[in-house]
Amino acid sequence: MLAVVALLGVVAGSVAATLLVTAVFVGSAEDIGREVGDGIAASMSEAMARSMEDSSFSIDEEFGWGAGGPVAPEDIAEPVPPVPGPDPVLNAYAQGCFDGDYQACDNLFFESPPMSDYEEYGGTCAGRVKLMSVMACTDLD
Repeated sequence: MLAVVALLGVVAGSVAATLLVTAVFVGSAEDIGREVGDGIAASMSEAMARSMEDSSFSIDEEFGWGAGGPVAPEDIAEPVPPVPGPDPVLNAYAQGCFDGDYQACDNLFFESPPMSDYEEYGGTCAGRVKLMSVMACTDLD
């Protein structure tokens, strides 16, 4: 009987020691993890900043937006009449765009469904410029 009590005491002591050690190490592990994470984040930020400084990539040049400055007057074509679609609001924007309301062109571009004829018409400022050659048709004013 005495041996069983002693054995239970040893088991209880082992469990208590395990819990104590686990609590101490878990707290330390979280602190270590935070420090490592902060160091990685700082390194990534620095590397990205260096990469962007060294890069010759430019959104303007890569996609043609504003490349070389504003669109020259001789590069602005006559507008193309809109082809009405199923949406009366977007049709009104398209007509306004054709009539010279560049804000209507921008509204048409941003409010139309992606990859639609409306979006392309607004993006070309009613056919006045090549698609994506200006960030906004109001830049043509």
